[in-house]
Amino acid sequence: MQNLEKYVVIMGAQNRSGYFSIHGTGFLIAINNKAYSVTCRHVAISMCQYDVQFVIPNPKRTPQISTALLLSKPIYYNLNEPYVDICLMELSQYQASVLKANGINTISLDILDEIVNTINNDTLITYGYPGDTTSKYLSEYEPHISLPTKEIHGIATDWSIETELYHPQNTKNKDAYNSKSIQIVYTEDNIINIEGMSGGPVFQKETGRLCGILTGGQINAQLSDGKSANILLITPISYLIELLNRLI
Repeated sequence: MQNLEKYVVIMGAQNRSGYFSIHGTGFLIAINNKAYSVTCRHVAISMCQYDVQFVIPNPKRTPQISTALLLSKPIYYNLNEPYVDICLMELSQYQASVLKANGINTISLDILDEIVNTINNDTLITYGYPGDTTSKYLSEYEPHISLPTKEIHGIATDWSIETELYHPQNTKNKDAYNSKSIQIVYTEDNIINIEGMSGGPVFQKETGRLCGILTGGQINAQLSDGKSANILLITPISYLIELLNRLI
């Protein structure tokens, strides 16, 4: 795949008074001509506190959103703690072929050539929309300029974090998530302001194949061997395929 960032969308929500908010990142996939947004469970939980949930594909630097695609209720990987941090939300208004005809890109998973399971030392890249900078760009009035994604590079590892459970940043320790469903990626990139990138796609850099979903990041994370490092947490692509198989 080329131009990998074209599949990335903003996950948004709005209440009845018209207040619009950004909750994270997602990406669009298609299977059997049905289109879905993939994101993190903790992103969807946050969105569902509002009346309407939608994605913004191909966002521009303007507060006037030209395209917002409505989403169905989330389909979660599991319903009991500890949770796996992934979910699907269907774009039920339009088939994937209609989206493609209108310049909205989806990753086709009818044939699994576009995905791969990572192995240790794979070079990876992820894309997303950090909340602070995204909000700044959306307040501008330059509708002819696309809103840029942030990219982060990393190396797949076989490391583990110290705890069996973890708590995504915006859950305020309310929900316990399963650390065994998380792969650790080492990064030397700046990850200080990446809140809002949760739910972004992770690709194998060499091949451009989809290999996971970004769950979060930790600065100077304490690892099981006593060392510390800047890390990204990703949910491996196998969990998405398992979830999709339940729907077919």
